[in-house]
Amino acid sequence: NAAATETAETSIVAAHATAALTVLGKLLATLLDIIYQSDEKEKLLPLLNIVMYNLVPYLRSHTLSNLPLLRAGSGLLASLSEYPFTRRAWRKEGMELLLDPSFFLVDHETLRSWRITTDSLMTHERNAFKELITKIANLGQSNISIFSSKELEQEQRALLLKRLAWVIFCSDIDQYQRQMPEITDRLSECLRSVPVSPLVQAAVFLCFRVILLRMSAVHVTFLWPVIITEMVVVYSGMEHELNMETPEFSDPGHRSAHVARLSQLDSTWVAAAAAGPGLGLHTTANSPAWLGVYLGVCKLLDQAAALPADLLPQFQMYRWAFVREGEDPDNNNHHPGSEGPVHQDFVPHVARISKLMEARLGREIPPRPIVAGEPLLTMRNISSLAELGPWFSTLSFALTRQQTRSMPSVGGSTQRSPVATIERIIELDFLEEINS
Repeated sequence: NAAATETAETSIVAAHATAALTVLGKLLATLLDIIYQSDEKEKLLPLLNIVMYNLVPYLRSHTLSNLPLLRAGSGLLASLSEYPFTRRAWRKEGMELLLDPSFFLVDHETLRSWRITTDSLMTHERNAFKELITKIANLGQSNISIFSSKELEQEQRALLLKRLAWVIFCSDIDQYQRQMPEITDRLSECLRSVPVSPLVQAAVFLCFRVILLRMSAVHVTFLWPVIITEMVVVYSGMEHELNMETPEFSDPGHRSAHVARLSQLDSTWVAAAAAGPGLGLHTTANSPAWLGVYLGVCKLLDQAAALPADLLPQFQMYRWAFVREGEDPDNNNHHPGSEGPVHQDFVPHVARISKLMEARLGREIPPRPIVAGEPLLTMRNISSLAELGPWFSTLSFALTRQQTRSMPSVGGSTQRSPVATIERIIELDFLEEINS
């Protein structure tokens, strides 16, 4: 059979090409660095251009059949990127590949190779990061065709925001501290886009999680109002999605009081929540995009609750709005025989949503066992809001403050830091599924 023979030959060629790329990835850059002296490195450019000419086609094909070649080719590019004398040969193609819509359609090993390449590209190319930020800022302005659809613009914005999160994730601690004001402005602009896009919101939450991991607390101070605003809006939306069937939460007066207590901190934080849904939430039940937003905001809170308080000191001022702090969940804040109006305490979002989920499912949701200082949410996607039920139930029992306070001081060996675990969770969240 001619077709079968051709397929077999193609597989053999691909296997040989994969082996060749793997060997080149292990040896090429090191040998060139040893053989050619510092003043001879310029002579390598023609050779490196030929290597890139033959390598790039493998890096552009994100299919299951090409995955071994993509993995080996990415390893070769990563090894080349570690040497300054190779940069002129690959920097242009490297930026193009980073901005390719299919960039994250890879496996974990390939993504780890691209961590090295991305870090080299952004660290040593003076204008590379500025170019990325400028692309985000220019979206929706004159360089976008008047014939471009709003959906296409939002998809491009989400794509660039995810690349921004990836670039910061690949960096060292506080590497982009000087760019934080501009990063904050770009994220705020994306959140002000109308209508709101779940793809953009999910990408912004990913950016928040990466920034909290890669930036010291002092450099994130001005970002916290933006973070809290978006968390309040989305958690309020989740409550609406659950229909607020119980009298405690369905009564408009109680809802207004709930929002008013938050507004004592900053009225702008709850403006969108107080105004009503407006997020298209009636269509979210079967929407993977909106479920991605819900999972993203929960992972953000999960990360903030798991990290030691000294790493996120600003969050400790806001956590009462989301997580119950050791109070009896069923304790009403009034005493028998007391006179005057009944004062109802603010109910944190997590406790409200947990109660609504149980009412909707018609049963109690048992909490999950926790490991002190470690995040609970590790899944990359969900198919329904109910999958988050055990997490809400766990956090509604006020365990997270004790969880973070039990973390040992730096240098302690009794428990491991959650940072490494959170970093791996975020890294896996960048991956997108390869369909064919």
